[in-house]
Amino acid sequence: MNTFIFDGYYNNILQSFGWQKINISIPLAYKLEKNLNLSRHMIEIEHKISATQKMKQPKYVYSNINSLGQLLTYNPKNWICTEYYFLEICHKI
Repeated sequence: MNTFIFDGYYNNILQSFGWQKINISIPLAYKLEKNLNLSRHMIEIEHKISATQKMKQPKYVYSNINSLGQLLTYNPKNWICTEYYFLEICHKI
């Protein structure tokens, strides 16, 4: 599904039918350390994916944060991208 939406195939649907909602939530990327079970805090950041003629894959906003795990999901029904960071010690962002 990720390849279909962000690598050009979905652009044909956008051009033929305009902006569409897709009723699912999809993991896009993740990085989990072996010691993920030590995490005690989670940061959740939500972003809107704006209507466009050409899709670009969302990226982590805080890719350099020292975390035990990161998860990036998106929901094409309401076009929201959500980042999750799993932390042992709570950081101020």
